[in-house]
Amino acid sequence: MATTSLLREYELCPGLTLRNRVMRSATFEGLATEDGHATPALNSVMEALAVGQVGLVMTSHAYVETIGKAGDKQLGIHVDSQVAPLHDMVELVHRAGGKSGIQLAHA
Repeated sequence: MATTSLLREYELCPGLTLRNRVMRSATFEGLATEDGHATPALNSVMEALAVGQVGLVMTSHAYVETIGKAGDKQLGIHVDSQVAPLHDMVELVHRAGGKSGIQLAHA
């Protein structure tokens, strides 16, 4: 059976090759801490998507400053303390064969 181009490896841009063209769009899970840090539960969701063969896993939409936060337990990316938990998330996705991106948001 032939593989469609959707399921073949794809070079999105120089230096970024995806295992396929399947992308998971950013959503809101409500699994971050109240101050926007990624949690093990949120990381597990992202890892499961990569294990399930999603080529590009976009995180939850993340606010870039507290005034732009849309809701409780939304992922943030505006203070240094959020970097390590996000790094852990990306490592899980990468180990499962996926690539990760983040959608920046401001409400």
